[in-house]
Amino acid sequence: LMVIVHFQRIGLPPVAAFPFSHARQFRIDPGDQGVFRKLLPLLRFAQVRAGRLQRCIDAGLLVGWVDLQPLVDALDEIEHSIKLNPNFAMGHYSSAFTRMIIGDHQGTETAVGQARRLSPYDLMSFAMLATQAVNAAFSGNGEEAAVLANRAARQPNAHYHINAIAAFCNAVAQRHDIARQYVERLAKAHPGYRIEDYFRAFPYRNGAMREKIRKEFLKLGLQE
Repeated sequence: LMVIVHFQRIGLPPVAAFPFSHARQFRIDPGDQGVFRKLLPLLRFAQVRAGRLQRCIDAGLLVGWVDLQPLVDALDEIEHSIKLNPNFAMGHYSSAFTRMIIGDHQGTETAVGQARRLSPYDLMSFAMLATQAVNAAFSGNGEEAAVLANRAARQPNAHYHINAIAAFCNAVAQRHDIARQYVERLAKAHPGYRIEDYFRAFPYRNGAMREKIRKEFLKLGLQE
């Protein structure tokens, strides 16, 4: 997961990290059933991250996820990892992120809420909070979106895309001065940041979601 964060920080979409995760190289002693049972959910999760989501790349993910089916297939595998271990916080978060991209707002809120309950001090808390923030914005809860996005931006591992999310969520909440402050932070953290950089990292399948974000970014002065 830290590889994914690194890829986002250098301007690549998170899925670009999957081919380098080497998730298929796990080796477990078949005789150690205890260790195997503990690692099985993680292995299943790693398989989907390096396998199923790689198919999203092969299907055109880097140019906007033309085909939705690979995402649905990936989500099925993620949900299976959760069934193997219901306490698997990162599995719940990955379910939430995928559902957000697809446009399943209720499913996103349920999954990310469970992830945060299971691991409230997770290293990926910035991502969980940001996912909740964007989902709140599109569910008509602008104030909640702004509060969550501000919390996400304060997390120690937050990367520059989180500033973009915070700018959008504060704009939705009519907190335009704060939104512009996040745009300024974004410009310092990643000079030349454009709207297409955001959608490369978060290629939403819902056209209305994309257009709403695009319009708010344009109002804040970001270039396409």
